[in-house]
Amino acid sequence: MIKSFSYALVLLLVFFSCNEQEKSAVQLLAQAQSHYEAKEYFAAKSCLDSLKAGYPKQIAEQKQALQLMRRIDLSEQERNLLYMDSLLPIKENEIAELRKKFVFQKDAQYEDQGKYLSPQQVELMERQVSCLRSGVREDGLLYLASRYCGSIPLEHRQIIIRLDESTYTQSQAIPKDGGLNYSFVDGGMYTEIVTYLGEKAEEVVHFVCDNKDKKLQIEYVGKKHFKMNLSQGDKQSIYLSANLATAMAEVMKIGLEKEKSSQRIKYLKEKLDY
Repeated sequence: MIKSFSYALVLLLVFFSCNEQEKSAVQLLAQAQSHYEAKEYFAAKSCLDSLKAGYPKQIAEQKQALQLMRRIDLSEQERNLLYMDSLLPIKENEIAELRKKFVFQKDAQYEDQGKYLSPQQVELMERQVSCLRSGVREDGLLYLASRYCGSIPLEHRQIIIRLDESTYTQSQAIPKDGGLNYSFVDGGMYTEIVTYLGEKAEEVVHFVCDNKDKKLQIEYVGKKHFKMNLSQGDKQSIYLSANLATAMAEVMKIGLEKEKSSQRIKYLKEKLDY
């Protein structure tokens, strides 16, 4: 008799415990739904996370929580897409304004990518002078090109930019390959051009932009070294190129995020049977 009573008591306790578990899970689900309807998505997800972690055996509530989490995700993705759609034309207008300060050049016979150059850079290309060229490729990639013109070869492969003896930065080294690092001789004058693409120029670009109103020295590093002051025109061109490249990169990123959100929305609608 005592054993039967104890067994019945245990069943009763389990019953009430299960009821309490279900009640708590239902309450969390209701709270999450209320936050969702109020567009309080972070609070809604917190409730659902608590439900998932605290009441894994409440299968019915877990299934409802999963669907609600998907609806929250869908709402967030749609909100993000609207934001990016509104931001994109602003950034595209910004690029259009920046491009007015550049000349676009492309040799269709030899180049896959056109490039945006400042007028000052275009002028320098027509003269036989040492300089630090800069530009932005059609795909948004920023580049620098150290050009040396002199009566003796340097065989340089990188550059150092100095503010003073203790404050400087340097590019990555580019091995001679006939493409990004090449040279030629014309009338006894040696010309060397080394191109630093993207991250290989990144530190130099940041350093020049941060110090564009200060006197900077450029040093060509090779078998021989050559130093000269970096012209104000070169510094300004690098600054403008950096701004254009940054704006173009932002537009590309927005495009990728839009595609990512669109794919996510499509997936969620399939799962929610919209």
